[in-house]
Formats: sequence, structure tokens, C-alpha cells
Amino acid sequence: MRATGQHAKLLIEAAAASYGIRNVVDSHGKPQWLVTCSHCGVETSVFNASVHDANQLVAHFTKHGWVFDRRVAQYCSTQHARDAKERQRQLRKEEVVKHETTPAPIVPLAASPAEPDPKIVRQVVTLLNDHFNTDKRVYEAGWSDERVAKETGASLEFVIKYRRTAGYGELAEDPQIAQFRADLNAMGELYHSSLKSLEQSFAHQLAEMRQRLERLMSVRPKAGG
Repeated sequence: MRATGQHAKLLIEAAAASYGIRNVVDSHGKPQWLVTCSHCGVETSVFNASVHDANQLVAHFTKHGWVFDRRVAQYCSTQHARDAKERQRQLRKEEVVKHETTPAPIVPLAASPAEPDPKIVRQVVTLLNDHFNTDKRVYEAGWSDERVAKETGASLEFVIKYRRTAGYGELAEDPQIAQFRADLNAMGELYHSSLKSLEQSFAHQLAEMRQRLERLMSVRPKAGG
């Protein structure tokens, strides 16, 4: 069954938000689709009252040079996308080098016959550096000890042990709970922004109807006149 009306609008906004495209209302009460570059912060918007699918918006911005990395980032040009990717690569390289030159965490782990070979250990280190926030002690969305184990071929027990003993620390919160909370917050923000947009739309339409009524009354003769 196809969604219609306000429900369909919410679905489109949710799909667009996954690409970093936001629905806003300008000073004239017109809805605008706005996207912000994750690299330089430049913003571009487009007015389109007949959007039926988020892919229309992605296609429009892509045609104008934008590059989208779904649920991660969006860039106003391919050059900015390449610059961001190169910066991430350099940061990963620096983190790997830092861990490789710090033997203390790895030596005791390698002493156990149950531990994986150094190549797998290096892969575990890389993924933890890329996807684990040591300050907040949580994985980024979509990542967990289980996924690190699956991606590297290491045992889950090893990944958990390494994370705890190599300076990353205990998990502050279960990744599934953290992801659910993030989704819940995003839905709440979408709900409130949609209500505000709907309220502004109705206010604009009511104002136009009042003006139309006043014009009609001004040109029509009064009853009994």
C-alpha cells in the first residue's frame, strides 16, 4: 500500500536525511531542500514542491557536482570528497604506526598460543582505530566487537580482550542500544521539524485565504445595499 499525504512526506524527508539532505522552510514560507558540505561547510538548496522520491534530490545535487557517501558525509565537489578520503587515510596510517611502535599492548597478547597471527592483530588495531571512540568508549553506528571479529577473522574473545587491555577500555554502552537511541533521537527531530513545517504551511495558507476573503468582501456589494 503506497503512503500518501503527510505520511509520504515524512518518509521522503527521512530518506533524504540519510543522505544529509534536510527539509527547511525559507523566510517566505517555501520549503527548501538543503545540503551542507562535510568538508568546507558550504550550503546549497533547491525549491521543489513536487518531490516524490529522495532519489530525485540526490540526482539533482549530483548533477550539480555533489558527492554523497550515504549516512557518512556529503561533499560539494569530487575534489573535496578526495581530500576528505585522503585525510582519513593519513589519520588511519598515523594511528597504525603509533600502535605498531608501542609494543606493550601486543607483546603479552602474542605470548598466548590462542592469539591470532600479527597480521590479524594489525587488522583488529586498524578497525578499532577507525570505528571505536576512545573518549566516549563506544563504537560508531553499525560497528561492534562482533563485526570487528567477523571482518578480521579473529575470535570474538580476542577482540574483546584486546579492546579492554590495549587502551581502548570497556564499552560505555551496548552498540545496539546506542544505535537505537540515535535513531530515536533522529526520528524525534524529524517529527518536530515536520510539525513546525506543517504549522508554517497551514499558517501561510490561512493568511492567503484571509486576504482572499477580504478582497472578495471589498468588491462585492453588501446585502441590502
